[in-house]
Amino acid sequence: MKKNTDKRKIKYGKNSVSISRIKNFLIEENDELIDGDKKINEIYIKQPRRTHCKNCLFPINSSDFIKQGIDYSICKNCGHLNGSFEDTDTFSKAAYQGLGTVDYQKNYSEEDKENFKKRVEEIYRPKAKFLIESLKEDSVKIENLRFTDIGAGLGYFISALFQENCKKVEGFEVSKENVNISNFVLGKKVVKYHEIENTLKIIETLDSNVVSLIGVLEHLQEPVQVLSHLVQNPNVNYIFLSLPTFGPSVFFELLSPKTFHRQLSRDHTHLYTEKSIEWICKEMKLKIVSEWWFGQDILDLYRHILVHSKKMNKLSEFASESFDLMFKPIIDSLQLVLDQNKLSNEVHILLKKN
Repeated sequence: MKKNTDKRKIKYGKNSVSISRIKNFLIEENDELIDGDKKINEIYIKQPRRTHCKNCLFPINSSDFIKQGIDYSICKNCGHLNGSFEDTDTFSKAAYQGLGTVDYQKNYSEEDKENFKKRVEEIYRPKAKFLIESLKEDSVKIENLRFTDIGAGLGYFISALFQENCKKVEGFEVSKENVNISNFVLGKKVVKYHEIENTLKIIETLDSNVVSLIGVLEHLQEPVQVLSHLVQNPNVNYIFLSLPTFGPSVFFELLSPKTFHRQLSRDHTHLYTEKSIEWICKEMKLKIVSEWWFGQDILDLYRHILVHSKKMNKLSEFASESFDLMFKPIIDSLQLVLDQNKLSNEVHILLKKN
């Protein structure tokens, strides 16, 4: 872990072996996932136009590129990437309580408890470790803290927090099915269901010191209001975010219309940048305690090349194996270059109220 001049802790890179194994279904079920994209995008483009930046509320008055029939604009004020339509109630319910939940559960669920535990250990425990290490380095006694995970999904991060000896942990989730699954796997009723429209009320009343939103803030209809309410809640001291970012993965997707778009599509209607994160932290008077930059950009590039070549160039199994031998051994090395330049498609960030 490196430190920069303002004593912010920064970490770069993560081994891709575990995530590449779990994400194999992205290749195997590419066509079905594209169909899922189309269904959600068809609902999205029927919503009212987005007129202001999702992050800083600066007016949107131009398009910088078109992807899957949707215009996208890079905010001239804060650098945030915005899709051209609003995340309405209709869109959100379709994405998180309707059509979108089918592919979500393929992406994030496991068939049994053993696979659940394995995913927690490989994917979510490193996130929890990073959070706990960052809190300890900020001179906080972990045993005294209360944790809340907003958008708990199937309970992976909550399970990881329990494994890091966090005793007081709860979660909130908008999918009843996910709540039932997570509480079953966790073995106790830790995750609570709430309606999407009650999100701000939940946040206002939290009795928690550390609030985590792991791949959640970008899905919320009012992310700025959510952050503002967290800041105004006197019980909340720290906010831990995992955010998708605007980088090379988006441009890989522009070149691959026949490959599933993981980064910018369906419920990812806007993406953060280093600049837009810094902007909102300054606006909310939030101090960045630590950052962890790692992504799947090169893994996505590998997937795009493989799927596209099989569809368009009749790539044989032998040629596919040859490509694997060329490319797989250098995925982590190539990704680390992007991570170290803060160009990865994801960042984990711990914020502290000033």
